[in-house]
Amino acid sequence: MKKEELISLIYEWQTVVLNRKGVTRETEKKILAVLGSKPIKIITGFRRSGKSFLVQQIIQKGIKNGLFEKDNFLYINFEDYRLDEYTTNKHLEKIYRVFKENICTPKGRKIIVFDEIQKIKNWDKFICTLYEKETNLELIITGSNSEMLSSELSSKLSGRFIEFSITPFSFREYLLYHSITCDNRKEYLRNKDKINKAFYDFLCFGGLPETFEINTPEAKLSYCYGIITKIILDDVVKRFKVDNVELLEKIYRYLTAESGKLISFQNICNYAIQLGHNTKLETVIKYVGYLQKAFALFEVNKFDWSQKKVFAGQKKYYSIDTGLISVFRKITENYSFRLENIVALELYRRNKNLYFGRNYQGKEIDFIVSENDQWNKFQVCAELTDQNIDRETSVFGLSDKYLSGSNYLLTLDDFKKNIPAVIHENLIEWLLGF
Repeated sequence: MKKEELISLIYEWQTVVLNRKGVTRETEKKILAVLGSKPIKIITGFRRSGKSFLVQQIIQKGIKNGLFEKDNFLYINFEDYRLDEYTTNKHLEKIYRVFKENICTPKGRKIIVFDEIQKIKNWDKFICTLYEKETNLELIITGSNSEMLSSELSSKLSGRFIEFSITPFSFREYLLYHSITCDNRKEYLRNKDKINKAFYDFLCFGGLPETFEINTPEAKLSYCYGIITKIILDDVVKRFKVDNVELLEKIYRYLTAESGKLISFQNICNYAIQLGHNTKLETVIKYVGYLQKAFALFEVNKFDWSQKKVFAGQKKYYSIDTGLISVFRKITENYSFRLENIVALELYRRNKNLYFGRNYQGKEIDFIVSENDQWNKFQVCAELTDQNIDRETSVFGLSDKYLSGSNYLLTLDDFKKNIPAVIHENLIEWLLGF
């Protein structure tokens, strides 16, 4: 690409960024709070979950708040096909040099945003050099694969960064996008019918923002299937040079369709062998790890005081978005597990120290979460009845004498029961923070 073409592309992206409109994401406030500090800001997460839109809003707010002049930002998205030939850190250097010499003003703080930077080989070398060399500069980068995991970043950037993880839209963000107000309990009650309908749609089709403007269920599922294909073929197969693509797809389908169920690597291996794949346990473990590194799934381990035991044995896997589950399972087939996935996602957003509980008799607590030196427990079900109330509440006794904290029972019931030592909450109200 010639210099004039690159200048034109930079101006084009500036126009796109300045004219972008949309809802404020919850992560935005956290990033704005540290804007102006030296460390590199890194935004990671699943493909199409809204990272690009988020960083564009950050730029807008930075300009509005007087942190940067309008000409002093560089935004480049490396998914732009015109940049396909730009693959090395030398190309990053060229982009920055063209911006500095031809577009930005000499004075004032600059903000540089490289979106989906994992497409560039050895990107970290240029970023570290820029970080050390330039003093009045804000650096933000985003990525969607394993290179952008904390462990990889620590070795590449040597602690020079602050990481922000973004997921598909939360239910509160979903309502905000659809202009359904619920800022307080009065608004929630006034709009309750709309909110309940929106929740069912959210449960079925998830929080990937590009699905929100798709009108038919069939088209939404087609879009979600396309995202899955993109994850497997681009973010996993190419990155890790996977030999058995069919096996990888089957493992992803199994873990997503069985989201929230107790699974061991041996279970997955046996499933693959039943389907005719001659595979080994080591391969299964490796492929599951790849899917996690693409942010497609997240793992919940069994709680144990011994950290060695925490990472051994059976686990639960949850999909990063419930719409992806619908590609493989109808909502009527796994409704309760779908609710559990919604809660798992919300707890994942709020707190990464997430476990499940299980005793030797097989009784389970859906989630155990460490919060402020307390161990809060969560049980999830669609509704509380005379037939299931003992089953859903007695499990808290498994941990009460070992773990101090609150016991939460989340259901879709409108009326909350008074249960000793248990906080019964409506699941939707809990998601909205009421």
